[in-house]
Amino acid sequence: MVKDIFKIFNRNIILIALAVGIITCVFSGLGFLNRFELTTLDYRFKLRHEKKGLPQVAIIEIAEDSIQQVGRWPWPREWHAELINILKEHGVKVIDIDILFSESSTASADNLFARAIKNAGNVYLPFVFEQSKEGEIMVEPLPLLAQDIKGTGYINVLPDEDGVIRRVELIKEFNGKRYYHIGFKVVCDYLGVKEKDIHLYPKKFIELKNTKIGDIRIPIDETNRMILNWPGKWDRSFKHFSFVDIIVSSQQMKEAKEPRIDLAEFKDKICTIGLTATGLTDIKPIPLQTLYPALGVHGCIIDNVFLKDFIRDTGRPYTNTANILFAIIVAAIFLGVRKPARFVFFVFILAAAYFLLAILAFSFAGLWINIVYPLLSIALSYISVTLYSQIVSGMERARLYRLATVDSLTGLFVIRHFNLLLEARIQEAKVHHQILSLLMLDIDHFKGFNDNYGHQTGDFVLREVAKICKDLSRGLDVVARYGGEEFIFMLPNTPYEGAKMLAEHIREAVEKHAFLDSHGRSYQVTVSLGVAQFDEKDTPDILIKKADTALYLAKRTGRNKVCDWWSCAESKEKP
Repeated sequence: MVKDIFKIFNRNIILIALAVGIITCVFSGLGFLNRFELTTLDYRFKLRHEKKGLPQVAIIEIAEDSIQQVGRWPWPREWHAELINILKEHGVKVIDIDILFSESSTASADNLFARAIKNAGNVYLPFVFEQSKEGEIMVEPLPLLAQDIKGTGYINVLPDEDGVIRRVELIKEFNGKRYYHIGFKVVCDYLGVKEKDIHLYPKKFIELKNTKIGDIRIPIDETNRMILNWPGKWDRSFKHFSFVDIIVSSQQMKEAKEPRIDLAEFKDKICTIGLTATGLTDIKPIPLQTLYPALGVHGCIIDNVFLKDFIRDTGRPYTNTANILFAIIVAAIFLGVRKPARFVFFVFILAAAYFLLAILAFSFAGLWINIVYPLLSIALSYISVTLYSQIVSGMERARLYRLATVDSLTGLFVIRHFNLLLEARIQEAKVHHQILSLLMLDIDHFKGFNDNYGHQTGDFVLREVAKICKDLSRGLDVVARYGGEEFIFMLPNTPYEGAKMLAEHIREAVEKHAFLDSHGRSYQVTVSLGVAQFDEKDTPDILIKKADTALYLAKRTGRNKVCDWWSCAESKEKP
Protein backbone atom coordinates (compact mmCIF):
# COMPACT_ATOMS: atom_id res chain seq x y z
CA MET A 1 0.00 0.00 0.00
CA VAL A 2 2.78 2.42 0.98
CA LYS A 3 4.71 1.53 -2.17
CA ASP A 4 1.65 2.25 -4.28
CA ILE A 5 1.23 5.65 -2.63
CA PHE A 6 4.87 6.50 -3.34
CA LYS A 7 4.49 5.42 -6.97
CA ILE A 8 1.43 7.64 -7.38
CA PHE A 9 3.23 10.54 -5.70
CA ASN A 10 6.33 10.17 -7.88
CA ARG A 11 4.23 9.84 -11.01
CA ASN A 12 2.26 12.97 -10.15
CA ILE A 13 5.47 14.93 -9.57
CA ILE A 14 6.70 14.02 -13.04
CA LEU A 15 3.30 14.82 -14.60
CA ILE A 16 3.21 18.21 -12.85
CA ALA A 17 6.69 19.03 -14.13
CA LEU A 18 5.70 17.95 -17.63
CA ALA A 19 2.60 20.17 -17.47
CA VAL A 20 4.73 23.11 -16.32
CA GLY A 21 7.11 22.56 -19.24
CA ILE A 22 4.21 22.50 -21.70
CA ILE A 23 2.67 25.64 -20.18
CA THR A 24 6.01 27.42 -20.51
CA CYS A 25 6.13 26.35 -24.16
CA VAL A 26 2.72 27.96 -24.63
CA PHE A 27 4.02 31.16 -23.01
CA SER A 28 6.99 31.04 -25.38
CA GLY A 29 4.73 30.56 -28.40
CA LEU A 30 2.59 33.52 -27.38
CA GLY A 31 5.68 35.65 -26.79
CA PHE A 32 4.66 36.86 -23.32
CA LEU A 33 8.26 37.40 -22.19
CA ASN A 34 9.98 38.15 -25.48
CA ARG A 35 11.07 41.61 -24.36
CA PHE A 36 12.88 40.13 -21.38
CA GLU A 37 14.66 37.68 -23.66
CA LEU A 38 15.69 40.49 -25.99
CA THR A 39 17.10 42.33 -22.97
CA THR A 40 19.19 39.28 -22.05
CA LEU A 41 20.52 39.25 -25.62
CA ASP A 42 21.60 42.88 -25.22
CA TYR A 43 23.47 42.05 -22.03
CA ARG A 44 25.21 39.17 -23.77
CA PHE A 45 26.50 41.62 -26.37
CA LYS A 46 27.75 43.90 -23.61
CA LEU A 47 29.41 41.09 -21.68
CA ARG A 48 31.16 39.78 -24.77
CA HIS A 49 34.57 41.10 -25.73
CA GLU A 50 34.24 43.75 -28.44
CA LYS A 51 35.76 42.94 -31.82
CA LYS A 52 37.25 45.13 -34.50
CA GLY A 53 35.10 45.47 -37.58
CA LEU A 54 36.18 44.36 -41.04
CA PRO A 55 39.25 46.47 -42.01
CA GLN A 56 37.97 46.82 -45.58
CA VAL A 57 35.00 48.87 -44.34
CA ALA A 58 35.35 52.65 -43.92
CA ILE A 59 32.57 54.89 -42.65
CA ILE A 60 32.45 58.39 -44.13
CA GLU A 61 30.30 60.56 -41.87
CA ILE A 62 28.38 63.70 -42.67
CA ALA A 63 28.42 64.76 -39.04
CA GLU A 64 28.03 68.05 -37.20
CA ASP A 65 31.53 69.25 -38.17
CA SER A 66 30.79 68.79 -41.88
CA ILE A 67 27.39 70.51 -41.59
CA GLN A 68 28.99 73.49 -39.86
CA GLN A 69 31.63 73.93 -42.56
CA VAL A 70 29.56 73.21 -45.67
CA GLY A 71 26.20 74.61 -44.60
CA ARG A 72 22.60 73.53 -44.14
CA TRP A 73 21.42 70.20 -45.40
CA PRO A 74 20.68 69.20 -48.14
CA TRP A 75 23.96 70.11 -49.76
CA PRO A 76 24.48 70.99 -53.41
CA ARG A 77 25.14 67.77 -55.30
CA GLU A 78 28.50 69.11 -56.47
CA TRP A 79 29.82 68.17 -53.04
CA HIS A 80 28.76 64.53 -53.46
CA ALA A 81 30.21 64.46 -56.96
CA GLU A 82 33.49 65.81 -55.63
CA LEU A 83 33.66 63.14 -52.92
CA ILE A 84 32.99 60.35 -55.43
CA ASN A 85 35.75 61.67 -57.70
CA ILE A 86 38.23 61.78 -54.82
CA LEU A 87 37.38 58.25 -53.66
CA LYS A 88 37.64 56.92 -57.21
CA GLU A 89 41.02 58.62 -57.62
CA HIS A 90 42.35 56.88 -54.51
CA GLY A 91 41.25 53.39 -55.44
CA VAL A 92 38.09 52.86 -53.41
CA LYS A 93 36.57 49.48 -54.29
CA VAL A 94 32.93 50.23 -53.42
CA ILE A 95 31.09 53.50 -52.75
CA ASP A 96 27.93 52.74 -50.77
CA ILE A 97 25.81 55.85 -50.25
CA ASP A 98 23.11 55.82 -47.56
CA ILE A 99 21.38 58.98 -48.81
CA LEU A 100 18.17 58.94 -50.86
CA PHE A 101 18.41 61.15 -53.95
CA SER A 102 14.82 60.80 -55.20
CA GLU A 103 14.19 64.42 -56.25
CA SER A 104 15.79 66.67 -58.81
CA SER A 105 18.20 69.44 -57.98
CA THR A 106 19.52 71.89 -60.56
CA ALA A 107 20.16 70.36 -63.95
CA SER A 108 23.87 71.18 -63.85
CA ALA A 109 24.32 69.71 -60.38
CA ASP A 110 22.41 66.54 -61.26
CA ASN A 111 24.43 66.08 -64.44
CA LEU A 112 27.69 66.63 -62.61
CA PHE A 113 26.68 64.09 -59.95
CA ALA A 114 25.55 61.58 -62.62
CA ARG A 115 28.90 61.90 -64.47
CA ALA A 116 30.82 61.30 -61.26
CA ILE A 117 28.75 58.17 -60.61
CA LYS A 118 29.33 56.92 -64.15
CA ASN A 119 33.07 57.59 -64.04
CA ALA A 120 33.45 55.82 -60.71
CA GLY A 121 31.52 52.75 -61.85
CA ASN A 122 31.28 51.42 -58.30
CA VAL A 123 28.55 53.55 -56.71
CA TYR A 124 25.51 52.09 -54.96
CA LEU A 125 22.46 54.27 -54.36
CA PRO A 126 19.60 53.26 -52.07
CA PHE A 127 15.83 53.23 -52.30
CA VAL A 128 13.22 52.88 -49.55
CA PHE A 129 9.91 51.15 -49.07
CA GLU A 130 7.26 53.53 -47.75
CA GLN A 131 3.63 53.21 -46.74
CA SER A 132 1.10 55.22 -48.71
CA LYS A 133 -2.66 55.26 -49.04
CA GLU A 134 -2.31 52.73 -51.85
CA GLY A 135 -0.13 50.48 -49.70
CA GLU A 136 3.61 49.90 -49.72
CA ILE A 137 5.51 51.71 -52.46
CA MET A 138 9.15 52.05 -53.55
CA VAL A 139 10.80 55.46 -53.48
CA GLU A 140 13.72 55.11 -55.89
CA PRO A 141 16.69 57.34 -56.74
CA LEU A 142 16.41 59.84 -59.57
CA PRO A 143 16.58 57.96 -62.93
CA LEU A 144 19.36 60.23 -64.16
CA LEU A 145 21.49 59.21 -61.19
CA ALA A 146 20.44 55.57 -61.17
CA GLN A 147 21.20 54.77 -64.80
CA ASP A 148 24.93 54.21 -64.24
CA ILE A 149 25.09 52.95 -60.66
CA LYS A 150 26.74 49.63 -59.85
CA GLY A 151 23.78 48.51 -57.80
CA THR A 152 20.93 49.46 -55.51
CA GLY A 153 19.07 48.14 -52.49
CA TYR A 154 16.66 49.21 -49.83
CA ILE A 155 17.80 50.76 -46.57
CA ASN A 156 14.73 49.94 -44.45
CA VAL A 157 15.57 48.42 -41.07
CA LEU A 158 12.73 47.58 -38.71
CA PRO A 159 13.57 47.64 -34.99
CA ASP A 160 12.26 45.02 -32.58
CA GLU A 161 9.16 45.64 -30.49
CA ASP A 162 11.18 47.58 -27.91
CA GLY A 163 12.65 49.92 -30.53
CA VAL A 164 16.13 48.35 -30.61
CA ILE A 165 17.78 47.34 -33.90
CA ARG A 166 18.88 43.73 -33.63
CA ARG A 167 17.84 42.18 -36.94
CA VAL A 168 17.66 43.08 -40.59
CA GLU A 169 15.79 41.58 -43.54
CA LEU A 170 18.36 40.92 -46.25
CA ILE A 171 15.92 39.77 -48.95
CA LYS A 172 12.45 41.15 -49.52
CA GLU A 173 9.78 40.04 -51.97
CA PHE A 174 7.79 42.93 -53.46
CA ASN A 175 5.31 42.74 -56.36
CA GLY A 176 6.70 39.35 -57.37
CA LYS A 177 10.30 40.54 -57.52
CA ARG A 178 13.20 40.02 -55.15
CA TYR A 179 15.06 42.99 -53.65
CA TYR A 180 18.11 43.13 -51.38
CA HIS A 181 19.22 45.34 -48.54
CA ILE A 182 21.90 47.62 -49.96
CA GLY A 183 24.54 46.38 -47.50
CA PHE A 184 23.80 42.79 -48.52
CA LYS A 185 23.89 43.73 -52.21
CA VAL A 186 27.28 45.41 -51.74
CA VAL A 187 28.91 42.45 -50.03
CA CYS A 188 27.42 39.97 -52.51
CA ASP A 189 28.88 41.93 -55.42
CA TYR A 190 32.17 42.36 -53.56
CA LEU A 191 32.40 38.59 -53.19
CA GLY A 192 31.43 37.98 -56.80
CA VAL A 193 28.07 36.32 -56.02
CA LYS A 194 25.70 36.10 -58.95
CA GLU A 195 21.92 36.39 -58.66
CA LYS A 196 21.43 32.69 -59.43
CA ASP A 197 23.74 31.74 -56.57
CA ILE A 198 21.64 33.47 -53.86
CA HIS A 199 19.19 30.96 -52.38
CA LEU A 200 16.64 31.79 -49.69
CA TYR A 201 15.39 29.01 -47.42
CA PRO A 202 12.64 30.76 -45.41
CA LYS A 203 13.01 30.71 -41.63
CA LYS A 204 16.27 28.74 -41.98
CA PHE A 205 19.11 30.40 -43.88
CA ILE A 206 20.29 32.26 -46.96
CA GLU A 207 22.92 30.41 -48.96
CA LEU A 208 25.51 32.16 -51.12
CA LYS A 209 27.17 29.80 -53.57
CA ASN A 210 30.46 30.21 -55.45
CA THR A 211 31.72 33.28 -53.59
CA LYS A 212 35.40 34.30 -53.59
CA ILE A 213 35.71 32.91 -50.07
CA GLY A 214 33.64 29.77 -50.52
CA ASP A 215 30.01 29.02 -49.90
CA ILE A 216 28.34 31.04 -47.14
CA ARG A 217 25.27 30.10 -45.18
CA ILE A 218 23.61 33.03 -43.39
CA PRO A 219 21.26 31.97 -40.58
CA ILE A 220 17.90 33.75 -40.43
CA ASP A 221 15.20 33.63 -37.79
CA GLU A 222 11.48 32.90 -37.93
CA THR A 223 10.86 36.36 -39.38
CA ASN A 224 13.42 35.72 -42.17
CA ARG A 225 15.77 38.31 -40.69
CA MET A 226 19.47 38.03 -39.97
CA ILE A 227 20.50 38.77 -36.40
CA LEU A 228 23.10 41.51 -36.59
CA ASN A 229 26.36 40.51 -34.91
CA TRP A 230 27.49 43.96 -33.84
CA PRO A 231 31.30 43.98 -33.63
CA GLY A 232 31.37 46.94 -31.24
CA LYS A 233 30.15 50.44 -30.50
CA TRP A 234 29.83 53.06 -33.23
CA ASP A 235 33.15 54.80 -32.66
CA ARG A 236 35.16 51.60 -32.11
CA SER A 237 33.97 49.05 -34.66
CA PHE A 238 35.01 50.56 -38.00
CA LYS A 239 37.36 53.33 -39.05
CA HIS A 240 35.53 56.63 -39.42
CA PHE A 241 36.31 59.61 -41.63
CA SER A 242 34.79 63.07 -41.89
CA PHE A 243 33.25 64.05 -45.25
CA VAL A 244 34.79 67.50 -45.05
CA ASP A 245 38.19 66.14 -43.98
CA ILE A 246 38.36 64.09 -47.18
CA ILE A 247 37.48 67.09 -49.36
CA VAL A 248 39.98 69.31 -47.52
CA SER A 249 42.70 66.65 -47.58
CA SER A 250 42.35 66.25 -51.33
CA GLN A 251 42.73 70.01 -51.78
CA GLN A 252 45.75 70.06 -49.46
CA MET A 253 47.43 67.28 -51.44
CA LYS A 254 46.90 69.25 -54.64
CA GLU A 255 48.57 72.21 -52.96
CA ALA A 256 51.43 69.98 -51.77
CA LYS A 257 50.44 70.47 -48.13
CA GLU A 258 50.23 67.95 -45.32
CA PRO A 259 46.68 66.51 -45.58
CA ARG A 260 44.41 66.05 -42.58
CA ILE A 261 44.09 62.37 -43.42
CA ASP A 262 46.06 60.04 -45.64
CA LEU A 263 43.76 59.35 -48.57
CA ALA A 264 45.86 56.34 -49.52
CA GLU A 265 44.03 54.53 -46.72
CA PHE A 266 40.98 54.30 -48.97
CA LYS A 267 42.58 51.98 -51.52
CA ASP A 268 40.43 48.84 -52.00
CA LYS A 269 38.08 49.95 -49.24
CA ILE A 270 34.30 49.59 -49.09
CA CYS A 271 33.21 53.11 -48.21
CA THR A 272 29.78 53.63 -46.67
CA ILE A 273 28.69 57.26 -46.77
CA GLY A 274 25.81 58.79 -44.86
CA LEU A 275 24.44 61.29 -42.40
CA THR A 276 25.32 60.95 -38.74
CA ALA A 277 24.53 64.50 -37.61
CA THR A 278 21.97 64.49 -34.82
CA GLY A 279 18.54 65.47 -36.07
CA LEU A 280 19.36 64.73 -39.71
CA THR A 281 19.64 60.98 -39.61
CA ASP A 282 17.85 57.92 -38.36
CA ILE A 283 19.42 57.15 -34.99
CA LYS A 284 18.17 54.22 -32.98
CA PRO A 285 19.42 52.09 -30.11
CA ILE A 286 21.29 48.84 -30.65
CA PRO A 287 22.23 46.26 -27.99
CA LEU A 288 25.56 47.99 -27.31
CA GLN A 289 24.41 51.61 -27.06
CA THR A 290 21.33 53.79 -27.08
CA LEU A 291 22.34 56.06 -29.99
CA TYR A 292 23.55 54.41 -33.17
CA PRO A 293 23.19 55.74 -36.75
CA ALA A 294 21.31 53.38 -39.06
CA LEU A 295 24.21 53.89 -41.47
CA GLY A 296 26.17 51.45 -39.33
CA VAL A 297 23.85 48.61 -40.34
CA HIS A 298 25.54 48.56 -43.75
CA GLY A 299 28.96 48.00 -42.25
CA CYS A 300 27.64 45.37 -39.84
CA ILE A 301 26.04 43.36 -42.67
CA ILE A 302 29.20 43.52 -44.78
CA ASP A 303 31.33 42.55 -41.77
CA ASN A 304 29.14 39.60 -40.77
CA VAL A 305 28.82 38.12 -44.28
CA PHE A 306 32.47 38.61 -45.29
CA LEU A 307 33.80 37.13 -42.05
CA LYS A 308 31.03 34.47 -41.87
CA ASP A 309 30.52 35.72 -38.32
CA PHE A 310 26.85 35.21 -37.50
CA ILE A 311 24.53 34.96 -34.53
CA ARG A 312 22.48 31.77 -34.69
CA ASP A 313 19.13 31.68 -32.94
CA THR A 314 18.59 28.16 -31.61
CA GLY A 315 14.90 28.75 -32.25
CA ARG A 316 11.62 27.69 -30.73
CA PRO A 317 12.11 23.88 -31.05
CA TYR A 318 15.22 24.08 -28.87
CA THR A 319 13.50 26.41 -26.41
CA ASN A 320 10.48 24.13 -26.08
CA THR A 321 12.69 21.09 -25.61
CA ALA A 322 14.69 22.93 -22.93
CA ASN A 323 11.49 24.06 -21.19
CA ILE A 324 10.19 20.51 -20.85
CA LEU A 325 13.59 18.94 -20.13
CA PHE A 326 14.48 21.35 -17.32
CA ALA A 327 11.06 21.00 -15.73
CA ILE A 328 11.51 17.22 -15.63
CA ILE A 329 15.08 17.57 -14.32
CA VAL A 330 13.76 19.71 -11.45
CA ALA A 331 11.22 16.99 -10.66
CA ALA A 332 13.96 14.35 -10.78
CA ILE A 333 16.11 16.41 -8.42
CA PHE A 334 13.20 16.67 -6.00
CA LEU A 335 12.55 12.94 -6.07
CA GLY A 336 16.23 12.19 -5.62
CA VAL A 337 16.99 14.73 -2.89
CA ARG A 338 13.77 15.25 -0.89
CA LYS A 339 15.39 17.57 1.68
CA PRO A 340 14.18 21.15 1.00
CA ALA A 341 17.53 22.88 1.53
CA ARG A 342 19.39 20.53 -0.77
CA PHE A 343 16.59 20.75 -3.32
CA VAL A 344 16.87 24.56 -3.41
CA PHE A 345 20.66 24.31 -3.72
CA PHE A 346 20.61 21.90 -6.66
CA VAL A 347 17.88 23.83 -8.49
CA PHE A 348 19.91 27.01 -8.06
CA ILE A 349 23.00 25.26 -9.42
CA LEU A 350 20.98 24.01 -12.40
CA ALA A 351 19.67 27.50 -13.20
CA ALA A 352 23.07 29.14 -12.73
CA ALA A 353 24.81 26.52 -14.88
CA TYR A 354 22.30 27.01 -17.68
CA PHE A 355 22.61 30.80 -17.47
CA LEU A 356 26.40 30.56 -17.67
CA LEU A 357 26.17 28.11 -20.58
CA ALA A 358 23.97 30.56 -22.50
CA ILE A 359 26.45 33.40 -21.92
CA LEU A 360 29.46 31.31 -22.98
CA ALA A 361 27.66 29.87 -26.01
CA PHE A 362 26.94 33.40 -27.21
CA SER A 363 30.41 34.75 -26.51
CA PHE A 364 32.40 31.90 -28.07
CA ALA A 365 30.04 30.22 -30.56
CA GLY A 366 27.62 32.99 -31.53
CA LEU A 367 24.65 30.94 -30.32
CA TRP A 368 21.59 32.76 -29.05
CA ILE A 369 20.20 30.28 -26.55
CA ASN A 370 16.92 31.38 -25.00
CA ILE A 371 17.44 32.16 -21.31
CA VAL A 372 14.12 33.49 -20.05
CA TYR A 373 11.72 30.65 -20.83
CA PRO A 374 13.93 27.74 -19.65
CA LEU A 375 14.68 29.62 -16.42
CA LEU A 376 10.96 30.32 -16.06
CA SER A 377 10.33 26.59 -16.55
CA ILE A 378 12.85 25.79 -13.81
CA ALA A 379 11.28 28.32 -11.44
CA LEU A 380 7.68 27.26 -12.11
CA SER A 381 8.58 23.60 -11.83
CA TYR A 382 10.31 24.24 -8.51
CA ILE A 383 7.30 26.17 -7.19
CA SER A 384 4.77 23.62 -8.49
CA VAL A 385 6.62 20.57 -7.21
CA THR A 386 7.22 22.18 -3.83
CA LEU A 387 3.62 23.34 -3.55
CA TYR A 388 2.29 19.91 -4.54
CA SER A 389 4.58 18.27 -2.00
CA GLN A 390 3.36 20.61 0.72
CA ILE A 391 -0.27 19.98 -0.21
CA VAL A 392 0.24 16.21 -0.17
CA SER A 393 2.10 16.44 3.15
CA GLY A 394 -0.68 18.56 4.59
CA MET A 395 -3.31 16.12 3.36
CA GLU A 396 -1.36 13.21 4.81
CA ARG A 397 -1.05 14.98 8.15
CA ALA A 398 -4.77 15.70 8.04
CA ARG A 399 -5.45 12.05 7.22
CA LEU A 400 -3.31 10.81 10.08
CA TYR A 401 -4.90 13.35 12.39
CA ARG A 402 -8.34 12.19 11.33
CA LEU A 403 -7.38 8.56 11.86
CA ALA A 404 -6.18 9.43 15.34
CA THR A 405 -9.16 11.57 16.32
CA VAL A 406 -12.21 10.49 14.29
CA ASP A 407 -14.14 7.24 14.46
CA SER A 408 -14.12 5.67 10.99
CA LEU A 409 -17.67 4.27 11.25
CA THR A 410 -19.63 7.24 12.58
CA GLY A 411 -17.39 10.20 11.71
CA LEU A 412 -17.53 11.34 15.34
CA PHE A 413 -14.52 11.98 17.54
CA VAL A 414 -12.96 9.00 19.30
CA ILE A 415 -13.18 9.04 23.09
CA ARG A 416 -9.44 9.53 23.54
CA HIS A 417 -9.53 12.83 21.65
CA PHE A 418 -12.81 13.78 23.33
CA ASN A 419 -11.20 13.35 26.76
CA LEU A 420 -8.37 15.71 25.80
CA LEU A 421 -10.84 18.35 24.61
CA LEU A 422 -12.99 17.88 27.71
CA GLU A 423 -10.02 18.30 30.05
CA ALA A 424 -8.98 21.51 28.30
CA ARG A 425 -12.55 22.85 28.37
CA ILE A 426 -12.95 22.07 32.08
CA GLN A 427 -9.75 23.94 32.87
CA GLU A 428 -11.03 26.93 30.90
CA ALA A 429 -14.42 26.73 32.60
CA LYS A 430 -12.78 26.76 36.03
CA VAL A 431 -10.65 29.79 35.21
CA HIS A 432 -13.39 31.82 33.57
CA HIS A 433 -16.31 30.41 35.59
CA GLN A 434 -18.06 29.13 32.49
CA ILE A 435 -21.04 26.81 32.19
CA LEU A 436 -20.51 23.35 30.72
CA SER A 437 -22.92 20.45 30.23
CA LEU A 438 -22.51 16.83 29.17
CA LEU A 439 -24.86 14.38 27.47
CA MET A 440 -24.57 10.62 27.32
CA LEU A 441 -26.64 8.69 24.73
CA ASP A 442 -27.25 4.97 24.38
CA ILE A 443 -29.24 3.19 21.65
CA ASP A 444 -31.91 1.08 23.37
CA HIS A 445 -31.65 -2.71 23.09
CA PHE A 446 -28.90 -2.43 20.50
CA LYS A 447 -27.37 -5.83 21.24
CA GLY A 448 -30.67 -7.50 20.46
CA PHE A 449 -30.99 -5.36 17.33
CA ASN A 450 -27.61 -6.62 16.12
CA ASP A 451 -28.53 -10.20 16.89
CA ASN A 452 -31.82 -9.93 14.99
CA TYR A 453 -30.72 -7.92 11.93
CA GLY A 454 -26.95 -8.42 11.76
CA HIS A 455 -23.96 -6.20 12.35
CA GLN A 456 -24.12 -4.52 8.96
CA THR A 457 -27.60 -3.22 9.74
CA GLY A 458 -26.38 -2.30 13.20
CA ASP A 459 -23.53 -0.27 11.69
CA PHE A 460 -26.05 1.45 9.40
CA VAL A 461 -28.15 2.45 12.43
CA LEU A 462 -25.05 3.72 14.26
CA ARG A 463 -24.16 5.96 11.30
CA GLU A 464 -27.70 7.28 11.06
CA VAL A 465 -27.92 8.07 14.77
CA ALA A 466 -24.49 9.73 14.62
CA LYS A 467 -25.71 11.89 11.72
CA ILE A 468 -28.79 12.96 13.70
CA CYS A 469 -26.56 13.88 16.64
CA LYS A 470 -24.25 16.01 14.47
CA ASP A 471 -27.13 17.67 12.64
CA LEU A 472 -28.86 18.76 15.86
CA SER A 473 -25.66 19.88 17.64
CA ARG A 474 -24.15 23.34 17.38
CA GLY A 475 -20.85 24.00 15.66
CA LEU A 476 -19.05 24.48 18.98
CA ASP A 477 -20.46 21.27 20.51
CA VAL A 478 -18.20 18.23 20.57
CA VAL A 479 -19.77 14.83 19.84
CA ALA A 480 -17.85 11.56 20.23
CA ARG A 481 -18.44 7.87 20.09
CA TYR A 482 -18.02 6.70 23.68
CA GLY A 483 -17.93 3.04 22.80
CA GLY A 484 -20.20 0.51 21.11
CA GLU A 485 -23.62 2.11 20.78
CA GLU A 486 -22.96 4.98 23.23
CA PHE A 487 -22.28 8.61 22.31
CA ILE A 488 -21.15 11.54 24.44
CA PHE A 489 -21.72 15.29 23.95
CA MET A 490 -19.74 18.21 25.39
CA LEU A 491 -21.86 21.39 25.33
CA PRO A 492 -19.80 24.52 26.14
CA ASN A 493 -21.62 27.54 27.59
CA THR A 494 -24.80 25.50 27.84
CA PRO A 495 -26.82 25.44 31.11
CA TYR A 496 -28.64 22.41 32.41
CA GLU A 497 -31.98 23.43 30.87
CA GLY A 498 -30.50 23.92 27.41
CA ALA A 499 -28.68 20.59 27.56
CA LYS A 500 -31.86 18.78 28.60
CA MET A 501 -33.81 20.47 25.78
CA LEU A 502 -31.18 19.36 23.22
CA ALA A 503 -31.30 15.82 24.59
CA GLU A 504 -35.08 15.76 24.19
CA HIS A 505 -34.81 17.00 20.60
CA ILE A 506 -32.34 14.23 19.79
CA ARG A 507 -34.52 11.60 21.45
CA GLU A 508 -37.60 12.68 19.50
CA ALA A 509 -35.67 12.90 16.24
CA VAL A 510 -34.36 9.35 16.59
CA GLU A 511 -37.76 8.01 17.59
CA LYS A 512 -39.44 9.57 14.54
CA HIS A 513 -36.64 8.77 12.10
CA ALA A 514 -37.31 6.11 9.46
CA PHE A 515 -34.14 4.05 9.20
CA LEU A 516 -34.32 2.90 5.58
CA ASP A 517 -31.40 0.75 4.43
CA SER A 518 -30.18 0.29 0.85
CA HIS A 519 -32.65 -2.53 0.32
CA GLY A 520 -35.60 -0.36 1.28
CA ARG A 521 -36.17 -2.06 4.64
CA SER A 522 -37.32 0.17 7.49
CA TYR A 523 -36.25 -0.06 11.12
CA GLN A 524 -37.25 1.77 14.28
CA VAL A 525 -34.94 2.51 17.19
CA THR A 526 -35.03 4.67 20.31
CA VAL A 527 -32.36 6.18 22.49
CA SER A 528 -31.92 7.04 26.15
CA LEU A 529 -29.95 10.08 27.32
CA GLY A 530 -28.40 11.35 30.52
CA VAL A 531 -27.66 15.00 31.26
CA ALA A 532 -25.10 16.45 33.69
CA GLN A 533 -23.85 19.95 34.37
CA PHE A 534 -20.29 20.83 35.34
CA ASP A 535 -19.52 21.92 38.89
CA GLU A 536 -16.23 23.69 39.58
CA LYS A 537 -15.14 20.82 41.84
CA ASP A 538 -15.68 18.27 39.07
CA THR A 539 -12.89 16.50 37.24
CA PRO A 540 -13.46 15.09 33.72
CA ASP A 541 -14.01 11.61 35.17
CA ILE A 542 -16.52 12.85 37.74
CA LEU A 543 -18.47 14.83 35.12
CA ILE A 544 -18.60 11.82 32.78
CA LYS A 545 -19.67 9.64 35.72
CA LYS A 546 -22.54 12.06 36.44
CA ALA A 547 -23.80 11.87 32.86
CA ASP A 548 -23.38 8.09 32.79
CA THR A 549 -25.34 7.76 36.02
CA ALA A 550 -28.17 9.87 34.57
CA LEU A 551 -28.14 7.69 31.44
CA TYR A 552 -28.30 4.54 33.55
CA LEU A 553 -31.35 5.96 35.33
CA ALA A 554 -33.06 6.64 31.99
CA LYS A 555 -32.43 3.08 30.85
CA ARG A 556 -33.47 1.55 34.18
CA THR A 557 -36.71 3.52 34.29
CA GLY A 558 -38.07 2.53 30.89
CA ARG A 559 -35.66 3.78 28.16
CA ASN A 560 -36.52 6.18 25.34
CA LYS A 561 -36.30 9.06 27.77
CA VAL A 562 -34.02 11.79 29.13
CA CYS A 563 -32.84 11.87 32.75
CA ASP A 564 -30.60 14.38 34.44
CA TRP A 565 -28.09 14.14 37.26
CA TRP A 566 -30.38 15.86 39.73
CA SER A 567 -33.07 13.21 39.19
CA CYS A 568 -30.57 10.60 40.30
CA ALA A 569 -30.58 12.01 43.83
CA GLU A 570 -34.32 11.42 44.17
CA SER A 571 -33.99 7.86 42.90
CA LYS A 572 -30.93 7.30 45.10
CA GLU A 573 -28.80 6.68 42.02
CA LYS A 574 -26.49 9.53 42.98
CA PRO A 575 -23.11 8.13 44.07
